Amino acid sequence: MFRLAPRITRLSFRNITLRDNIITTWSSLTDLKCDLSGWLWVVLDYCPSLTHLTIRRDDASPDFIQGYPYCLLSVVSFSVLNDMIDCYADYDASFADTIGILLDSFTFPHLDTLFLQGESSPNSFRPFRQISEFLERSNCPLTVLALSGHSLTDQELVSILARLPSLQELSLENPPNSDSAICPISTTFVQSLHASKRCDIYDSTKPLLPRLRSSVLRVEKITLILLPSWRVCRLGGYPISPPARRMTWSA
Repeated sequence: MFRLAPRITRLSFRNITLRDNIITTWSSLTDLKCDLSGWLWVVLDYCPSLTHLTIRRDDASPDFIQGYPYCLLSVVSFSVLNDMIDCYADYDASFADTIGILLDSFTFPHLDTLFLQGESSPNSFRPFRQISEFLERSNCPLTVLALSGHSLTDQELVSILARLPSLQELSLENPPNSDSAICPISTTFVQSLHASKRCDIYDSTKPLLPRLRSSVLRVEKITLILLPSWRVCRLGGYPISPPARRMTWSA
């Protein structure tokens, strides 16, 4: 397959099986979207120019698990999508830690954009340790972060964001059934984004995210948009004219 398309730049595959003796270096590939498979490591070894990596997350098979973090210097964008069945009754806790396995398996020193989509179940895996260790290990200049549906406390979220002084865009979404789940978006968390007011989880007058330009916070049926500068944004047809300390809610 590699020999038939040596100059391909984008590739998406599922359930692929490769033979090592037919693979050659795919030096032009920059954008890869794939599922979890032990073959992923084979493909990555032959893609030296990869910049955008997206993984569809399902049950992590044993051959996928790495014994040490796989370092990719060229990757600037990493996304993990949740492809598990959205059915609480059939929820299998063994699926939940695949996000942790993924984060433990990679190091991206030049990562600019990170998107992590959480579980379909409100009883989802709590990835605080894995996210924190991944960011510390990568030590990357992240400017865009999107976390969707993860069970994190507001204190854990602040601890994660405190590692990201270069962050400019933030998008957060609470887990499903927010009333019964551990949710990162709280009144106290919103207060932590404002340097003018201290709170229990961030006791400092310095901005938590000094370079933040835009923030979107989503809870069930409600979206909160915070814009640090004097800009005009539209949500559901209604204008929002902040500065950052002004909050507009739209159902």
